[in-house]
Amino acid sequence: MLKEALKKARKARDQVASVQHDLEEALEKASPKLSQKGKSGAQGWATSLNNKELVQLKAILNGKKVLKAEGLKKLLEDTAKLIKGAKDEAKELKQLANKEASVAPSRKSRK
Repeated sequence: MLKEALKKARKARDQVASVQHDLEEALEKASPKLSQKGKSGAQGWATSLNNKELVQLKAILNGKKVLKAEGLKKLLEDTAKLIKGAKDEAKELKQLANKEASVAPSRKSRK
């Protein structure tokens, strides 16, 4: 059981790193179109991924922190929720970055 949990922890660690990179890349592309509030929201996801989850997962995998199966399960569940939220944020940022300005004439310019 513990071996399987450690395998899942390795996978979660890799996913956290991947999502963090995707989020930072999407934030960089969408940065000119974001308000200050939008930037701080996306940066909040990135810092929570980096600080909280990644550090704990690395400590467990390195053997510096020992958790029972229940504690590890809870950590993996929290990590999964955080990964999902960060993926959604990165997806929204990518859509915003790829959004083109409208080239259709406005109604005011037709009159």
